[in-house]
Amino acid sequence: MRLIWFFILFTSSCWLYFTSTFSPQITEFKIPFLYPFFFSLLIASICFRKIDDFCISHKSIIYIIPLILIRLFIPFPYSFGAIVIICGIIVGLISNRVKFLNCLTNGIILTGIILLIQSIQTPLFYVISSRVHEIKIINDIVYPFIKFLGLKTGYSESILYIPNFGDIIPVPSTLEKTGFFLMLYIYSSAIVLFLIFDRNYIKILLFTCYSIIYTLFRYIFLIFILAQVKSARIFWESFYQTLSFVPFVIILSLILPIGEFNSIKFKIPCPVFTKKGILCSCLFFISFFSLAGFFGFHDPGLMKNGRILVDDKHSDWEWSTDKFDTKVFGSQSTYNYYCMIDYLNNFYKVSVNQEKDLSEDLLNDYDCLILKTPTSDYKKDEIENIIKFVENGGGLWLIGDHTNIFGMNYYLNFIAKKFGLFFHYDSTYDLTTGKLTYYKKPKVFPHPSLIHMPPFLFATSCSIDSPFFSENIMIGYSLRTRLLSYSERGFFEQKTSQDYEFGLFLQSDGIKYGKGRVMAFSDSTCFSNFYMFIPGKPELVIDTIEWLNRTNYWSLNNYFFIIFIFCLFFGVFISFNNRDMLWGNLYFFGLCAVAAGIFFFTWFTQITYPLPEPKKSYNKALFETQYSNICLPVKELVDNKPENYHTFYVWTQRMGYVPSLHESLPEYLENNDLLIIINPIKSFFKKDIEKIISFINNGGSLLILDDPENINSTSNELLKFFKIKIDFNKIPNSILFHDNNIIGISENSGTVIGGKPLLKTKDNKAVCSIVKKGKGKVIAMANSIMFSNSKMGGTQIAPDKIRQQIYKTEFFILEKILNKQKSSDHK
Repeated sequence: MRLIWFFILFTSSCWLYFTSTFSPQITEFKIPFLYPFFFSLLIASICFRKIDDFCISHKSIIYIIPLILIRLFIPFPYSFGAIVIICGIIVGLISNRVKFLNCLTNGIILTGIILLIQSIQTPLFYVISSRVHEIKIINDIVYPFIKFLGLKTGYSESILYIPNFGDIIPVPSTLEKTGFFLMLYIYSSAIVLFLIFDRNYIKILLFTCYSIIYTLFRYIFLIFILAQVKSARIFWESFYQTLSFVPFVIILSLILPIGEFNSIKFKIPCPVFTKKGILCSCLFFISFFSLAGFFGFHDPGLMKNGRILVDDKHSDWEWSTDKFDTKVFGSQSTYNYYCMIDYLNNFYKVSVNQEKDLSEDLLNDYDCLILKTPTSDYKKDEIENIIKFVENGGGLWLIGDHTNIFGMNYYLNFIAKKFGLFFHYDSTYDLTTGKLTYYKKPKVFPHPSLIHMPPFLFATSCSIDSPFFSENIMIGYSLRTRLLSYSERGFFEQKTSQDYEFGLFLQSDGIKYGKGRVMAFSDSTCFSNFYMFIPGKPELVIDTIEWLNRTNYWSLNNYFFIIFIFCLFFGVFISFNNRDMLWGNLYFFGLCAVAAGIFFFTWFTQITYPLPEPKKSYNKALFETQYSNICLPVKELVDNKPENYHTFYVWTQRMGYVPSLHESLPEYLENNDLLIIINPIKSFFKKDIEKIISFINNGGSLLILDDPENINSTSNELLKFFKIKIDFNKIPNSILFHDNNIIGISENSGTVIGGKPLLKTKDNKAVCSIVKKGKGKVIAMANSIMFSNSKMGGTQIAPDKIRQQIYKTEFFILEKILNKQKSSDHK
C-alpha cells in the first residue's frame, strides 16, 4: 500500500507538536494538533484494513496492564502511544462483534505501536541534538550544487553567504536545518514497518540512501527559499517542516512500496506462563528494570559537612559582600550575590574569599567551591588545586553568563575544559518570540539539582558543551542562539539576522570526576539579589548545593547496563525456540518493567535528595496570587504591566525577609511569617479565612495593600474579621505622618477605618493602620499603587527624592511588623 508513506510522515510530524523542541508543546486536541495525528490514524486504517488474523482476543486485554502503567508513570507525550494502543484494544474487542470496525482496530493499534517506538528515541535525539549543531561538511557538499543551480552565493570557512538587496545572509550548516528531527522519526518508523511487513533488506538499504540524498536536496531547496523570504522560520516551523517532506513521501510511495498488506498475517502474541515462561518473564523484567536504572539512577553519595567557599577574588561582578540594606541603591546593590549567600547561610556554613589564592590548604577546609563570573584569570597552580579538590570529593559550581561578558566564560573555560565542559560565547532566546527562555524540568528522571525546582525563567544564558555521558541537567528547548558582538555595548548583537542556531542547547550540566562533582550553569544573573527569590531560583540553588555536597559512592549505572544485557541475553536464549513466549513475554514484562523502573528511580531520587532543614530560623514574606492581582517576572518580563510589584517584592529583602511567591495560599503558615495580599480581586474561601485568622492568632502577620484603583477589591471580606476596613473614596495627595514625623507621600489613596493609625494625612485620615489580634497583627494600607513598579521604578535605578519617600514608606511598614526600631535607616 503506497499510502503507508503518508502514514509515516503524519505520525512522525506529530512529535513536532507533541514536544517543545522548536515550538511550544500543543497538548490540547485542537487544530493544528489534530491534523497530523488524525490524518495518520485515517491513513493507517485504510492501509491496514485487510491484514489477516488481526483479531483482538480476550487474552489481549492483559496488555492493558503495562499500558496503563506506562500512562500512569510516564507523562504525555511519551505515553501517548500507550493510550492509543489501549483504545485500539478496546475497539478491537468491540469489532469482534461489529466487523466493519476491524480496519479501525488495525489502524489504531499500529499507530500506537509506532508512536510508542518513536517515543523511545526522543531522549536520544535530545542528547545528540543538544551537543551537535554546526556540521561544516554539509555546506562543503551542497555548495557546488547551489552554484551550479545559479544562486549567487559566497563561500568561506564552510559558511554560505547569500547577497540580498544590499544585505548578506550567512548560512552556517546545522543539524537542525537538515530536518534531522523529523527525518529521524520517519526513518525509524519506516524501518519498523519494513521489518514487520516486508523484510526486504535491499529496500532498507535503498531507503537509507534515498533519505540521505533527499535530506541534502531538501536543504538546498530551502536555501533557495531563504534567499527569497529572508526568514529562518522555514527551517523550524512545524508546518513548513512537515510540508518540506511531502515530496519525499510521494517519491517513496511511487518507487519504494512497503509490503502487500492483503496477504500479511499479523498476530499479537500473549505472554506464556509455563515454568520456563515465568523464568523468562523474570529475566525480561529484571533486564528492562535495570535499563531504566542505567538512565535514571542518581547516586545518593555520602553527605559532607556543607562548608561552602564563594570565590570573590577573581570576580569583579555580582559581588558577594556588599550588604543589601536600606541605604545603598543602584545596579551594584542588585547585581549582587549577597542575598544568595545570606540565604545559603540558613542551611550551610558559607565563607567568601576576597584576598587569598585558591591553595590546597584553603580548599581542604571546604566541601563545595563556587566560582562565579570571574573577571581575571586563575593561576596554573590554582587550577591544579581545584582539580585535585574535586578529585578528592569536593563539589565545584561554575557559574558563567551570556556572550563572554567581562571575559568570564573565557576565564572559566580554563577550568571547565579540564572536566570536558565549555561555556560558549553566545546568548540564548526563545525561538518563537525572541524573548527570555522559560524552562520546565522533565517529569521523568529529573536531575537531583532540579528535583524541587518549579518552572524557571532564565535571564539570558549562554550554551554549554559537555561529554555525551554527562548528567544532561538542563537541556533547553525551543531556543535560538546568537554569538557575541564586540561592536555592541553588552555584546548583544542588535542587528536582526537569520543565521542563528536553533533547537536544543545545554544550559546546565554536571560531571562526576573522581570522588567529586562539577556543575556548570550558564546564567549568573538568575542569582543576583533582584532575581534570587523569583520562583525556581532558590530551589535550584539549594538543590544544586545538595547535589554538590556529596561524594560519589554508589556508581551503579554501568552495573545496571551489564545486568540489562546479561538478563536480556539469557531470556532470549531460554525462549528462542518458542516465538510466542519470546515476543509475548518480552513485550508484556518489558513494558511493565520500564514503567515500574521509571516510577521507582524517579521516586528514589526524590527521597534521597530531600530539601535540607534550615539550621536557623529566618523571616519569610509570603506573597500569594490566588487572591492578589499582582505579577512578577516568573514566566516572562512584566516591566510594562501596571500590576507589576517586583521592586516592592525585592525590597523586602533589604529588611531581612526572604520573599516567596505562591499560586495559592501557602499550605503551611509559620508563626513568624509575614503573609502579603495585594489588590485582592477574588472572594475568599471560608477555609482560607479560617486559616488566616488562626495564623494571626498564633503570632503571624498579615499585610494587605489595596487601592481605590482596584474597583473589584475583596479586601474588606477579610478585614471585617479584624474590625477594620478600607474606604475606597479617594483623598487628595498628602504627606504621610507617623507621630508628627514625615514618612512619605500618598497619591489618591483610600482611608483605613479602624485599628491604630500608623500613617496619617495632615487632616488625620489614616492611610495605613495596624490591628493586634491574638499574638499576631494585621496591617492594612489603602494606597497600594505607590508600591507598584510604575511608581517605585525598577530594581536597578538610583532613586530620586520621590521614590526615596516611597521606599521609606515600605521600610517603615515592614519595620513595624518586625518591631525593629532602627530609625536611622529611615531618616
